[in-house]
This record gives sequence, C-alpha cells and structure tokens, in this order.
Amino acid sequence: MNLTESKLKYLSSWLKSRRVRYVALLALSLFVVLAVMRVGFYWYFSTEEEHLATDLFLNALYIGFKFDLRLAILAVLPVLLLETIPKINAILNKITRWISVAYLVVVFTLIMLMYFVDFGHYAYLNERLNATALQFADDMVISAEMVWQTYPVVWLVILLSLLILAFVLAIRFYIYPVLDKQYRRIGILERVIGVTLFGCILLFGIYGKLSWYPLRWSDAFFTKSPFVNAVAVNPVLFFYDTLHNKQKRYDKAKAEKHFPLMAKFLGIDAKLNKPLDYSRVIAATDKHKTPPNIVYVILESFGANQYGLFGNSLDSTPYLDELGRQGLVFDRFSIPTGGGTARSVFTAMTGIPDVYPEETASHNPLLIDQHLIMNEFDGYEKYYLLGGSASWRNIRGFLTQNIKGLQLFEEGSYSEPRVDVWGISDLSLFREANKVLKKSDHSKPFIAVIQTAGNHRPYTIPEDNEGFEVKSLPEDKKQWQGYLSDGRYNAVRLMDHSVGRFIEMAKKEHYFNNTIFVFHGDHGIHSSASPQMPRSFDSLNLARFLSPLIIYAPGIINEPLRIQTVASEIDVFPTLAGMAGIEYTNKTMGRDLLNTFEGMENYSPLLSNVRLDGMMGVMSERFILWRDHYDKRISLHDLHSDEPQKNVKESFLEETSKLSQLAEAMYETSRYMLHFNPTDKAQ
Repeated sequence: MNLTESKLKYLSSWLKSRRVRYVALLALSLFVVLAVMRVGFYWYFSTEEEHLATDLFLNALYIGFKFDLRLAILAVLPVLLLETIPKINAILNKITRWISVAYLVVVFTLIMLMYFVDFGHYAYLNERLNATALQFADDMVISAEMVWQTYPVVWLVILLSLLILAFVLAIRFYIYPVLDKQYRRIGILERVIGVTLFGCILLFGIYGKLSWYPLRWSDAFFTKSPFVNAVAVNPVLFFYDTLHNKQKRYDKAKAEKHFPLMAKFLGIDAKLNKPLDYSRVIAATDKHKTPPNIVYVILESFGANQYGLFGNSLDSTPYLDELGRQGLVFDRFSIPTGGGTARSVFTAMTGIPDVYPEETASHNPLLIDQHLIMNEFDGYEKYYLLGGSASWRNIRGFLTQNIKGLQLFEEGSYSEPRVDVWGISDLSLFREANKVLKKSDHSKPFIAVIQTAGNHRPYTIPEDNEGFEVKSLPEDKKQWQGYLSDGRYNAVRLMDHSVGRFIEMAKKEHYFNNTIFVFHGDHGIHSSASPQMPRSFDSLNLARFLSPLIIYAPGIINEPLRIQTVASEIDVFPTLAGMAGIEYTNKTMGRDLLNTFEGMENYSPLLSNVRLDGMMGVMSERFILWRDHYDKRISLHDLHSDEPQKNVKESFLEETSKLSQLAEAMYETSRYMLHFNPTDKAQ
C-alpha cells in the first residue's frame, strides 16, 4: 500500500469515528438552519430594486454564511469537549447524552429567539439586532405592549415551538443514532491524523478566511448599502460583539453645559445654532481655476524628534526636510491620542479625537456612521491606499461605509510583492500609488489618502529598494535622536527615501503641479529628543504626541513658511478643504488653520491612557494642562520654562481654570460627537 492509499485509509477510518460524526452533524445541522434564516431575511426584507444587485448580495450571503458557520461551531464546542472526557462521554454514558441534548436544545432555543427578535428589530428600526436593543428593557411594560400590538406574537411562539420540536426530532432520530453505531477500533496514528485534521477544520471555520486577518465585521460592512451589509451580519455574534459597547459613552448634560464654550472655540453663533448642533457651513475662500488634487500621506510612527528640521543630526529624513523647507510646516502640530494607528486614522478622517475607552471608535460597529469632510470634495475621485489589509480595527468598514465612491487599494490590489506582515513595502506602496494617480481621469481632481506601515517592526528592508543603503547608528548617539535600534533608524530612513522617490515620480506626471501634498505621522514614539529640541519635549513625554505637519504644493504655495501656531490632527481636513477652495459643512472639532475667524485662539486636545479614561489635557501656545478624569487632579506646565516638569498651576490660576474647562469641554464634546455625527444618507 503506497503513502497516498495509507492516508486515505486513515481519513476514511477517522470519518467513521462516532464522536466526530456526531459533533460534525450537529454543527452542520445548526449551520443549515442559520443559513436558511439568512436567506429568509434577504427574501423577506429585500425590495425589487435591491434584487437587481445580484453580485453584491451573493457576496453578502457568502460572508454571512461564514459568520453562520463560526456560530454553529462555537455553539457545539462544549459538546465536543464533553465528548473527549474518558468513561463519561456520550457514547458510554446515557446521562452525558441527555446533558448534551439539553444543552443543545437550550442553545438552539436562545439562538432562534434572538433571530426572531432580530427580524422584529430590523422591521422596526432597519438595523440588525445589536446591544442598543437593551434600551427597550428600561421600560418593559411599554415595550411588551408595543410588541404585542405590532407583531403576531402567538403565531411566532407557535412557529418557534415547531422549530424547537423539529430540532429535537432531528437530534433524536437522525443525529443521536450515530453514537450507537457499531464500535470500530481506531489506531493511534489514525487518531492523531483525525484529531489534527478535524481540529484544523474547526479552527478554519471559526477563523473564517485564508488570510493573515480573521473574518471581521469590516468584511460584512463592505458597501455603502445598509441592507447589503445587513444581509452579511449574523445577529447573535453581532449582538455579542456590541454588548460591551452598550453603555452610554457620552453625557448629554455635560456636553450641553460646555456647548457655549465649544461654540466659541469653533466659531459657531450659539444664538443661531440649537444646543449640541455643531454644524457650520464654511464658505469657499481660495479660488482656483482648476480644483487642486490632494495627496494626504499618513506616516507610520513618525515623530518630531526624528526630523532633521527639528534638530536631529543623523540626517535620517533629508527628503521630508527638503519638502518642509519648500512648503508650510506646522511645528506645534500634535496627534490627540498620542498612540495607536487606528485611533489616529479615525481622528484624522472624522475630525473627532478618538476618546473611546475600549478598543477604538472604528472597531465599534455602532460608531461606524460618521460625516466626513472628505465627502464634501464634490466631483473628486477618492482613493485610500495602504500596503497591508484594511481588516484591522474595522477600518475597511469605517472607510467604505462613509466615503461615497471610495476606491480602496489594499493587500491583494497590487502587483508588488508582499514583504512582511504589513503587506508591501512603503516604496512599493508609493510606486503603486503613482500608478493609480497617473491613470486617474484627467478631467477630474482627486483626493488620495496614503497610509504607510514600514516604520514598524519587523522593519523589513526590501531587496528592491532603488538604491537605499542600510546604515548603523553612531555609537555616541544611540541614546539620543529618537532611535533605540538600527532597525528603527533604517526603517525611518527607508520611509523618507520612499517619500523622496514618490515626489520624483510625481514630478513627471500630469497631476504634480496642481497637487497639495500633505505629510504627518499617525503618532510619535516613546523615545528621547535631540539636544536641540525644547527641554519640555523630554520632561513632559511629548514625543508620542508631536509629529509636525508638512504641506508641500510648489504650484500653489508661493512662500515657504514655518508656522508656530498650535495645531492638531483634527484640523487637517478643514485646512485642506480651505486650500482647495471648496464650500463644506463641518460638524466636528477641526478648524481651518489658514483661515481664522474673529477671536480664534488655537489649542490642541490631548489624551493619555485613553483605554482607561485616564488623563485628558489641552495644549496652548505656552502651556500644557493635564486633568485626571477620575480624581480631577490638575497640573499645569510652562512649555518655555527651564523646569517644564514643575506644576505651576498656583502661579497661573486664571490660565489653569480656563484650560481646565476647555480640556473637559473638548473631552465631553468628543464623546458626544462620536455618537451624533451621522453621514448624510442622501449622498
């Protein structure tokens, strides 16, 4: 017998295992029921118009079936574990059989009950079941009366009972007898192969994808059509995943209290706007004969202490330094949350600091609907490019759900090879970006967001690097200049080299002379500052927050300028909209840094340890104030002092009071905005 025949023999023997067949049939039966419910949801709620989008719905059903398989496997896992216990497993012990059957009936009943509630929930609110439905439990009498008067409760109870009965009969007469089949001894090698193969199948069913990232809700939210996305959602898993987000993560009363202060900060006439209405229409200022293109580059883990422009003597950023010398540089530009790429991307795109305490705002499906200024660029082609997968933290769902006509390029979209966990190299990403932009419709302007990832462990240097040379850090400077290893040092140099090559490529293309190029880091890093930087940079640990903004537009910016105005990541899109000369509606906290209004003062919101709702702060031209969210302790620091770490609040009581109120106002307003910044569905 050859090796192949031997493997087939083992596989055939393993498939005859009573316990494996029992668990597999249970999972398969539950999966079939869930799949039928999904098809029924599509059939019942779809309209004739929606039936036409066959390709979208087939994809939604395919994704949904994978979620259904995950739920089916998770539901039967306890039975599988019970079957592995010697002597008391269901084959040998009648009591164990009844326990497993009782468990399955309870689980099936709960799942079916949640599906029934889900159907009613969608019919009522056009949303799949999620944890916000628990709000109806606040007044059970009214909610129960509404359900009784709205839905055929008696018939639904009868239908649920029939489904449960059918499931019990299927177990009793179809699945249960598998355990009583004639015993056949299986050898040790056969068992090892069987357990390994069956385990891999189960793990794959739970993981859901043949990719680096598992099946996530970002895969379900793949279109701007709410109904298509709803078809892909599994209500039981969705309810569970949103359960920890059910708590009210904002305080309306506090937001209302601070509205007058925030209205003044944002240039809103509080007398004209209703309370908590932060919307304002910003008129076009700069006029252009041809609307300019926008290329917005978010650089991975890149802080001020790594720039030559800011005193770093290692010459690691010659290209970015030169772009800064030819354009606008905002020296006091900060990233509100000071860490986490997903938080930074959400903040930049929305104009709201991501103050969400658990995970990130983008990861919460309940916060996926956000109004973005990027949508205000009417007539623009819209691109988002990153070298790896957009699955992490639901970024794909966040982007595709909110940006009309977005063309998303990610891992799998490119001809360039994948080099590590982060996808293609930064150099490859910029080459691919140039291919996309030069092929864009010449009659239309474009706005493209490019997100790099190479300046991140494992700091891969690709073989195809267009002349880049690896260097070692000088021994006498390893403890300074923002670098702790040769790997990070060369990763930053490669990122800068990639930016330089991108600009060289762009100069040869039609779009270059009418394009605004924007660069800043998604966050800084915890590292020391160069000796040339202010003492406060190190003593107040500002490296993670400060990542200067560079705007390079040789065909548009007439005079290079270094700007000392305090600025924030939330201000980028309003500023770009102003430079592009478009009229837009702003509903969030960002402001146009180049077009001020009367009485405008500049401050940057800052948060530390946001996961624990810890420190919130604000930075002004001279001071930085930190306020503890729990015990309200306050510290004020003079950024220009020789002792910036010293708490000077007692010496500047008026400034302390002003900044403390503003820090709390920004924090409470951000929490409220996360829940009340909806996309204009008419787009």
